[in-house]
Amino acid sequence: AQGLFCLKLNCYRRCFNFFEDSKIPSNVMHRHSKGAVRKLGSVPEDAHKEQSEADAGFNVLSEWEISRVKNFWHKVKFGKLRYFCWDPHQGLTRANPHEDDIEGKIFNMASSLNIYSGLLVSGLLGYVLTPSDEEATGVNELTGLPRQTLVDVQTLCSHINLIASSLVFAFTVFVMVFVCLETKHTVHYAATRSSGLMDWAFVAFCQVFIVSGQACVAAILHMSPTWAKITIAVDVVLTVGLTIWMQQTLFGMFPVHMDPFIWVAPGRLLHGLIYGRETQRRLGRLMAMEAADHIDLDEDSRNPVGDDEGQSAESKALEGFLRVALPNVPKDRLALISRAMVDEALTLEMLQCTAVRPEGYQTLVRLLDMSMVT
Repeated sequence: AQGLFCLKLNCYRRCFNFFEDSKIPSNVMHRHSKGAVRKLGSVPEDAHKEQSEADAGFNVLSEWEISRVKNFWHKVKFGKLRYFCWDPHQGLTRANPHEDDIEGKIFNMASSLNIYSGLLVSGLLGYVLTPSDEEATGVNELTGLPRQTLVDVQTLCSHINLIASSLVFAFTVFVMVFVCLETKHTVHYAATRSSGLMDWAFVAFCQVFIVSGQACVAAILHMSPTWAKITIAVDVVLTVGLTIWMQQTLFGMFPVHMDPFIWVAPGRLLHGLIYGRETQRRLGRLMAMEAADHIDLDEDSRNPVGDDEGQSAESKALEGFLRVALPNVPKDRLALISRAMVDEALTLEMLQCTAVRPEGYQTLVRLLDMSMVT
């Protein structure tokens, strides 16, 4: 233990005098150092008590559920998050039950969906349930189809939207009611099961295109052929154009959480192919660090498939620096130390940014937890 501590001091004494640039904001570094100090155990007694309470809240999860949370943040950390309807979205587990209002976050998510679906229900209810006295006869001039067929298509779309909106409206009410019964300990379990809200939001996204289709059918039914063509063209251009334009803002604001849905955003997909995914990886590492403040993500027994590819460049760069900082340490030992530091997100860039900050030396010593290196 004494030799490992001397190794830490020697390494960071050298890196503290080696670098000159700084890029990490002080408030972000304070949050990271806070989580690292908590891991090292050098925290006041009241902080120990708070951490014990947080651990007690997290113990409401089974080992299988904990492994799912770890796997999610593992993907986020390395910019490999992908999400399908059968995958759990664990984004809310990044929030600390003792510092962040998880109940309020869940309530706000459900409330937003509730308002959206409620507006659709109120607009469609009268149209769907009230039979029309007008009989659709004859053939539509633009399409050559019977007018009754077009009316049936429009009514079918209205029924789909109405039923979907009604169910989302009802179940978001249930979520808002029952989340009020949770405490700061048990709400963490609800957060791990909240991925269905993401699916409900995707349903709302699909409903936009159903409404757009209904508008086109209405134009065919009630407008002359020339104006119907113009109106349909405008509807299609507005739907596609505004969707792509608004996706730029949405995916730009939340690049990590929206990254799994990039397959429905052609503009952002093209942007990623041209400019790369550095933003997702950088923010993903930061989010994983924040989650690690109250979730033990270090003791992960899953098989880290694909880790070597994501870490090789950072490990090699860090190992090159450690070879200069610790010339007397064997190469196999340096490789093990560099891998452990990369697993803790202590990359060469992090060392560069931290070393020159006020109290950067103390912060680096606190950040370094190489207890796994034996």
